[in-house]
Amino acid sequence: MSRKLRQLLLAPIIGMASFGALAEESCLKVVFDGYCLGGDMSAQLTKDPRYVQQERNGDRFAVVYSLGQESIYVLSYHNRIYKVLHRYDPTTVLRFNDLETILRGKYGPPQDLSRYPGYAHNRAARIGAIRRGEGEAELLWTPAGQPWSVTLGWTRELGITLDYRAKALDAEQRRAASAGL
Repeated sequence: MSRKLRQLLLAPIIGMASFGALAEESCLKVVFDGYCLGGDMSAQLTKDPRYVQQERNGDRFAVVYSLGQESIYVLSYHNRIYKVLHRYDPTTVLRFNDLETILRGKYGPPQDLSRYPGYAHNRAARIGAIRRGEGEAELLWTPAGQPWSVTLGWTRELGITLDYRAKALDAEQRRAASAGL
């Protein structure tokens, strides 16, 4: 399994909620022009079988779709899509700022979960820390009343990413992973 895909399958928890409520839902939100968050992974593969990579880890299954230099990662647990991540390339400050502006316009101000070393007090130092792998930007939006969240991130390894997560299903698969299931 590739390191990037493994990281996406086992990323840190964002929200805790009941999986049972999500199981009754079908498509929570269509993201990135056609990926059904909370939907059936088998249906996704039937609809678009042109993925370039796939990985299975127990009840977790992921596929990667190529968009030229960019990629879409679709991750599922028990055949339900819990996360859809768009990886942008090239990675630039302008791209990150543009995405943040769009997301702020749609969802309001984010929760800033970014992590930087103590010396990174200004924007230039923070960007340098990200590029050296010493820091990472992470902005989280959790729209009120929605069963999904949005994260805009920037790390050295993955570059700039934007992901939508089904909160309850994501929490359920993380609990199972931490329990060793």
